[in-house]
Amino acid sequence: MRHANRLVRKAIWFVVAILAAWPARSPADGLQISPLGATLSTSNATSAFSLANGTGLPVLVQLHVKRWIQGDGNDRLDDTDEILAAPPIFNLAQGATQVIRVGLRRQTADLHERAYRLIIAQVPAKTPGVKGVSLVVALSVPIFVQSENAVHGPSLQWSAEAIKHDEIRLRVDNSGDVHAHIVRLIVYGDIARTQALYQGTPAVYVLSGQWRSWQIKLARPPAANAVAIDAVLDTGATLTAVAQVK
Repeated sequence: MRHANRLVRKAIWFVVAILAAWPARSPADGLQISPLGATLSTSNATSAFSLANGTGLPVLVQLHVKRWIQGDGNDRLDDTDEILAAPPIFNLAQGATQVIRVGLRRQTADLHERAYRLIIAQVPAKTPGVKGVSLVVALSVPIFVQSENAVHGPSLQWSAEAIKHDEIRLRVDNSGDVHAHIVRLIVYGDIARTQALYQGTPAVYVLSGQWRSWQIKLARPPAANAVAIDAVLDTGATLTAVAQVK
């Protein structure tokens, strides 16, 4: 049992090292999780997920919750004990389904929404003659804890920096009290929005009170020192902005 626990810890360490904003996806014949996220609050402190095993084999599964932060513009996962996930480790037979429950350990008085990631790691059985631990599959599911006073939603402020004549680095700050999940992004080279220079599906989260940045390649250089931006959220809302290109 102690050997199995060491395998689990090594696998989880590897998962945490590579997972930050990975979506909750797996192959159709692998582990399948639903729903794809959860929102908690002081008045709604628990939620549940359903994990189905379509791998064709029994699997050992380890759960771990990490605090999700974007303090430096990139995703980072930190240790936390603020969210409980149960059962923490379990065997899942082929074709079986396991209910995973998550809950707040304590109330939060934060004005901004807090973000976490539920890491669901499948740890492979030890293969004779093969040293080390290889990761078969891992899922990363977002969990958000909203403030009871969160009423305004996301509020995005954009800026842009020229990298090359046809490449810019976008930065988006979210001063709102909940996260924004950008599923489609359009960048125009003119304020009138007649010349689309970039269209993409970044699937980027911008957490409450934090910021993200990434580089994009434009179809051609913008005509002026500003670009217009349409950010489509997973809620269906479109947030518009104008960013000066420095």
